[in-house]
Order: sequence, then C-alpha cells, then structure tokens
Amino acid sequence: MLPTRTYFIVRAQSWGVLGFALTIVSIAALASLAALLVSRFAPETAGSGIPHVEQQLRSSSFGKSRFTLIVKFLGGLLAIGGGLVLGREGPTVQMGSGIGHLIGRAFQRNRDECRILLAAGAGAGLATAFNAPNRWRHLCA
Repeated sequence: MLPTRTYFIVRAQSWGVLGFALTIVSIAALASLAALLVSRFAPETAGSGIPHVEQQLRSSSFGKSRFTLIVKFLGGLLAIGGGLVLGREGPTVQMGSGIGHLIGRAFQRNRDECRILLAAGAGAGLATAFNAPNRWRHLCA
C-alpha cells in the first residue's frame, strides 16, 4: 500500500494540469501551516533545535517544554507530510530534551535536576536519531 502522499500525487498526475496545481497548492498549504504553528505558538522550535537546547543548558532558563514538544512534532509531521526534507537529529534532540524537562517538572524536581534530565533527554533523542542501541548490538553479543 502506498503512503497517503504518494497515493495522492500518483492520482493527481492523471488529472493533468489541475492535478499538478492541486499538488503544489497542497504542499504549500502544509508547509505554511507548519510555519504558522512554529511562528505563532513556539518560535524556539524553528530550525534544528540543538542551539536552543544548548542555550537552555547554559542559561538554565527553561521555556514552555509542553508547547515546544507539541509544535516540534506537529510542525515536523506537517512539513514531512508535505514532502519537505528535514533532518532527524535536531528535532529528536529538542523533543527528547523537552520530554526530559517535562518529566523533571512532573516529579517536582529542582532546577539542577531538571537541567540534568533535559540533557539526558537530549542525549536519548540523539541516540534514537542514530538508532544507537541497535546499531552496535552485534558488538555486545
């Protein structure tokens, strides 16, 4: 079974110029919606996210992790769904750090422990991006 985007593009090709125009408008609409989410609700999610995580670790000023996490995920989903090319390392680092920070806040940890959990979450995101646990499994067996 074809992914939804591929199925739509294949079907649109049979509609000629109208299908081409509809494909372009759909891609532009998805990309615009992703950009609107980022600019309106969480500007810190723009770009790869790694510089923002580094800035949080240096200054110990934590933003709204909940919005960062949701917007980064939905914005990435819309952008990738529209056919845009995104890297995987930056977003997973930023989402992992957001999850780590949210866990620290949920368990009412102090500022230093939240900072450690943010860094641990960022590391877990990076490991996930590179499939680290499975990639080196053959060396440990």
